Amino acid sequence: MDTFGNSAARMRLAGRAVVFGCALLALAACRPDAEVAAEHEARAMAFLEEGDGPRARVEFMNALNRQPNRVEARLGLAKLLRDSGDRTGAYAHYKRVLDQVPDHLPSLLALSEIAMLDRNWDAAGLYVSRAATLAGGDPQVSARQAVLDYAEAAKAEDAAGRDDARARLMALRGEATEFLPLHHVLVDGFMRDGDPEAALGAVDIALTEVPRDQYLHTARLQLLYELERTEEIAPQFARMIEIFPESLPLRQSLSDWHAGRGDLDAAEAALREMTDPPTTEAQMALVRFLVARRGADVALQELEGLVGSDESSGSYRLLRAAIRYDAGDAEAAIADVREAVRLIRENGGDATEAHFLLAQMLDGSNLRTEAEAALRSLLTDRPRHVPAAQLLASWLMERGQPEPALRLLNVAQTADPDNPQTLNLLARALSATGSRELARQTQARAFEASGYLPEQAQYYALLLAEAGNTRAAVEVLTTALQRAPGSEVLLVTLGDHYRISGEWDDAAAIEARLEALGTPAARLAAERIRFDRMAAESDIALALDYLEQGAGQGGSAAATYASIARANLASGRTDRARQVLDRGLARYPEDRDLRAAAAAVALAMQDPEKAAGLYAGLVAEAPGLERVWIELFRLRQRQGDAAAAGRVLDAALKANPGSDLLLWEAALHHQGQGEADRAIATYEVLLSRHPQSAPVRNNLASLLSTRGDGRDDLDRAEEVAAPLAGSPVPQFLDTYGWIQFRRDAFEPAAAALREAARGLPNDPAVQFHAAEALAAIGRNAEARTAYAAVLRLAGADTPLGTQAQARLDAVPAGPGAGN
Repeated sequence: MDTFGNSAARMRLAGRAVVFGCALLALAACRPDAEVAAEHEARAMAFLEEGDGPRARVEFMNALNRQPNRVEARLGLAKLLRDSGDRTGAYAHYKRVLDQVPDHLPSLLALSEIAMLDRNWDAAGLYVSRAATLAGGDPQVSARQAVLDYAEAAKAEDAAGRDDARARLMALRGEATEFLPLHHVLVDGFMRDGDPEAALGAVDIALTEVPRDQYLHTARLQLLYELERTEEIAPQFARMIEIFPESLPLRQSLSDWHAGRGDLDAAEAALREMTDPPTTEAQMALVRFLVARRGADVALQELEGLVGSDESSGSYRLLRAAIRYDAGDAEAAIADVREAVRLIRENGGDATEAHFLLAQMLDGSNLRTEAEAALRSLLTDRPRHVPAAQLLASWLMERGQPEPALRLLNVAQTADPDNPQTLNLLARALSATGSRELARQTQARAFEASGYLPEQAQYYALLLAEAGNTRAAVEVLTTALQRAPGSEVLLVTLGDHYRISGEWDDAAAIEARLEALGTPAARLAAERIRFDRMAAESDIALALDYLEQGAGQGGSAAATYASIARANLASGRTDRARQVLDRGLARYPEDRDLRAAAAAVALAMQDPEKAAGLYAGLVAEAPGLERVWIELFRLRQRQGDAAAAGRVLDAALKANPGSDLLLWEAALHHQGQGEADRAIATYEVLLSRHPQSAPVRNNLASLLSTRGDGRDDLDRAEEVAAPLAGSPVPQFLDTYGWIQFRRDAFEPAAAALREAARGLPNDPAVQFHAAEALAAIGRNAEARTAYAAVLRLAGADTPLGTQAQARLDAVPAGPGAGN
């Protein structure tokens, strides 16, 4: 019993102890939030006095967690964030204080300063206006109003307004010493006035008050450069690096400065002296320096020590791949990128850009099929990756497949609706699929989104001109020229338009601007305008006399004659072109450009033998003139002399064995002469060099599919023609569809050949192909219509007509014919 009694007593005591302990805990838990928050705030202030900002920040946050409306704690945290450079965080906390205390002047002043430093002048103006209603005469408020006035005057290019605002700020400098925008404005004002010495003095005064402001330090460095105080530049860099030791851009600027003085060792050391261990970004900056200054071998050696198994290995491999690729080692570069993709994925990173680089490298190595597979894989994971969609779409359009390109570009546009390149590609794809009006509307958007860039203006103007809206095309070019007044391509295009249309006042204005531009192409364009203007306003003799008196001096006189002659020939003024050439050849009888232009004029004047003689003489002197060889070849073709044309081609290719232009002409010639084997061999060479060329694929596949009944030829034809599927070009669809038909793939054959027949309604062979495919899938009514079209187009007495009649008789008509 005693034992039991003692145990019970002990249990009662233990119970009371537990209850007492719980009571104590409850009492602690029930302490007022304000009391606990005050303790956290006091600890935060103590940490601030010790210079321990991170711990002070934690304590301020603890205080606000317990008492969110504690103004002093929030102000302390806001100031801490502001002093540490986190202006965004500070801004949010000052705004929270203002929500609690709308007339809190210190917060209004702080918010206005942060807004000014971020160039958010509208917000700054609102805060300054509210502060002025509370303390209009306060120097801090007056200083802020003066900064706003300076910014407005600077925007309006009001020099008097800027000077007035600066004078007020100078008077307030002693009373608003820590107000950064005041110092920035004073420095900016002296720099705008072209007084770097005064600006440097203002910077030095400001740095005594705000010694850690990066803008002021950077301005000081720029002013030392401008004043050529070279001996002070290195100490300024040292001072900045001491304040901002982890700034990579600063280290790179110091490196560039040393390199510019020829001290590569110091330049390299500046990049190596980063934090220990250096960051990936710092290491990569060093390697890039080594590539540029020491050579690829040294950079690659540096990378060998960095390419390991850590998380940055993928980045280093990508950089190594880029260096190897630029050095010509594409195979090793591609292997590096593949490995980088694997490592980045293993480490949970985003390998998208590495995959995109891989596609670009593969394409640059003539591995377009693999490159396309890489892009498609990328887009499967990231369908809204705009550069990948743009690149793949451009490849599809190159080979005549704008419809799948459109699908890609529509997705890309949802990701970035106003991307000028996407819009430009969309316009081209829409134009290729026949949507001309929509193409013009889309190109108009591309033109606007690009900021009226010349290259966008050129294509937009072309679309408008094709639609017959020449005046709108000129307005587009003129608008673009206002934004890019020195654009040679815009000036030349506009100048030629005004010259051809005879708008001589506008032409003269463009002529003067081209002359001032001074490039060879601009001078030639100016001479063309001047000559035609003089010929129109006076007479041809005066214009020719002008040329005689020294047009195009400085070694380009012969080019001026040739340019003017060709321009007049192109606009149908053949006689004027001949007169210009006669004068030009009288002065420069050996000039090849003039002689080539003379041959073109002879052809226009129905004198082919004279033209042939001129072309032959030119290629005898300069066998590398591919275009002249082609002109001579085509001339012989037009004369109906196939043998002579063939001899010209043979000689041209012997002189220029690597010419793609001549190979293309040779392939077409052999094809036209029924020399299928020679044509196929030539097309195969061209396809190996240009695997993306849809015309080469089409012609080669067509020849292969008709050379005979060999299965190997038909297999190769299908392989070559595969990328033509879905093309809007009816000739390409006919080739693709007929190959499918020959392989008994009747459904895809019929789909392609029916579209081809719609696009080429007057081609009896295409209509026959469509009829055959439609009959094979039981669409008898459509097949009979197509056979009838063959008879109408080819005639019943031709071999094709006879075959079509026999097939028409064999295809049943009747109730089921529409299936």
